[in-house]
Amino acid sequence: MRLTPVAACVVSLFSSQLFAASSLTSLETVTITSASKTEQTIEASNVSVEVIDEAEIKATGSSTLSEVLRHSDAVFMNPDGSNLSIRGVGAKGVLLLIDGRRVATEFTKNFDGGRIPLASIERIEVVKGPMAALYGSDALGGVINIITKTSQDGVESSISSSGGAAGSQAQQMQLEADIRGKHGKTGYSAWFSAQNREDYTEQEMANIAVMQAGAAKKPSQLPDSGSFDKLKSDLADAYAVDTTYRAATEVVNVGANITHQVNDDLELSARFSAMLEEQDRISIANLYESNYQASGNTIKTRNIPVIQQLENERFEFGVGAKYQVSDQLSFDWKSDISYYKKQDEITTLLWRELGYSSQSDSAR
Repeated sequence: MRLTPVAACVVSLFSSQLFAASSLTSLETVTITSASKTEQTIEASNVSVEVIDEAEIKATGSSTLSEVLRHSDAVFMNPDGSNLSIRGVGAKGVLLLIDGRRVATEFTKNFDGGRIPLASIERIEVVKGPMAALYGSDALGGVINIITKTSQDGVESSISSSGGAAGSQAQQMQLEADIRGKHGKTGYSAWFSAQNREDYTEQEMANIAVMQAGAAKKPSQLPDSGSFDKLKSDLADAYAVDTTYRAATEVVNVGANITHQVNDDLELSARFSAMLEEQDRISIANLYESNYQASGNTIKTRNIPVIQQLENERFEFGVGAKYQVSDQLSFDWKSDISYYKKQDEITTLLWRELGYSSQSDSAR
C-alpha cells in the first residue's frame, strides 16, 4: 500500500511525538517559600520568582554573594557591590532575608553581599516586584531570601579555597568549609568561612583648604597670627593620597543548624550564626575639624585625608518546633534573635598638623 503525502506527514508527526515522549526527563520539583511565606511549587506562585540553586552558584565560580547576584537577571548590582536594585528600586526597597528571617544590618544592605558565606547557602530565591503587602514597605522592589543548608541523609562535606589579585593590588584569599548529615534522629548542618581582601587604591590629590571668616583658603594664604599661623606652617597646600576604591576587609563566618525528630509528629530545631568583620579605607573628607580655635570657634578644614575603620559583629540565635496535629493541620513555630553591632571610627592622617596629640584623639 502506498502512503499519500498527507498520510505520510501524519505518520511522521506521530512518530516524532512518540520519540519526544520517550525522551522526556522528569524534572525535580522546585519549592519556594518567599512568595507567600508558605511552601509552594514555583509553578503555583502568582508572582515572578527566580531560584538560584547550589549547583548554579558553583557554576558561576563566584566567591561572594554579590558576585552570584550579578549573574542574576532579576538583580542589578554595581561591580563593587556598593548598590543593588530590583526592577529599578534601590536597596532600601529590597528586603534581605535569611531562611525567611529579617537580617539585622545597615539599612542600605550594601555590605551584606560580602558577608553572607556561599558555604552556607542551599539556594537563593529572588522575588521580582512589590511584596509590601506581605513583608512591609522595605519590600517595594522585591525580596532576596537566602535559604541555608539543612540536614540530609548520609554525610556530605566540602572544603574550598580560592585567591586572586588585580595586578599587584587587591589580593584576595578565601577558605570555606561545610558539612551536613544525620545521625539517628538528629540532623545537622554547619559551615565556616574566612575571607581576606586587600584594598585597591588610586592616587588622588587632596587640595587642603582652611576656613577663615567663611572663606576657604589655602594654608599658604593664611595670616601669620594666632592659630592660623600654626596651621600655615604645618599644613601643605596639597597631599598625594592613595584613596581606597575597595576596602581592605577581613570577614569570618560560622554557623550551624540542628534538628531532632522527637517522634513521628514532633521535630525540634535550633540554629546559630556569627559574623565578625573589619574594614579599613582611606578617603578625602569634605570637612574636618582641627584642634585649633579662632575667636572662640573651632577652625574647620576641607579635603583632609582620613582613614575609616569599621568593626562589625552579627550574632543570630533561633529555636523552633514543628508539630503535626493531624493530616490537615500542622504547627510550625520559630523564634529568633538577631544582634548587630557596628563601630565606625574616622581619624585623620594629618592629626599632628591639625593640632591633635595623637591619631586616636582626632577620632570623629
